[in-house]
Amino acid sequence: METFKTITEALSGELIAGNAKLTSKKEQIISYYEGAGPDYYAWSKNYNMHFGYFEKGMNPFSLEPMLERLNWEVLQRLEIESNSAPHIADFGCGLGASLRYFAKQFPQAALKGVTIVPWQVEQGNSLCSTKSQCRPVSILTPSRYHY
Repeated sequence: METFKTITEALSGELIAGNAKLTSKKEQIISYYEGAGPDYYAWSKNYNMHFGYFEKGMNPFSLEPMLERLNWEVLQRLEIESNSAPHIADFGCGLGASLRYFAKQFPQAALKGVTIVPWQVEQGNSLCSTKSQCRPVSILTPSRYHY
């Protein structure tokens, strides 16, 4: 856990260096993800910000299918019955790529994403408003922060 904390502090420090006004963890997190935001699209055209899931037979140089496969793997582990209307929350959802994937599989689902980054809320909801299969997805900011 200590190693993770050190890595996180180093990464956030690179993006917020020189801005002494950012004192709270919340401000540092928001600054980091707003700074990294333009990189999202370069990483994944669907704004998946995880690392993907490689399986034998997949092209290791084709990132998007591995990212989508990870979404599929997560959904399989939830063991949701095909005719159900699940309620799924994704805390730390980023731009909601996993939720948009889930919405394609379960259009009757209630899907909520939570992020503390206002840019992600705005962009994520905008992406959902332009895709008809995203109707059950909404991304919001929590009303309280506990750090």
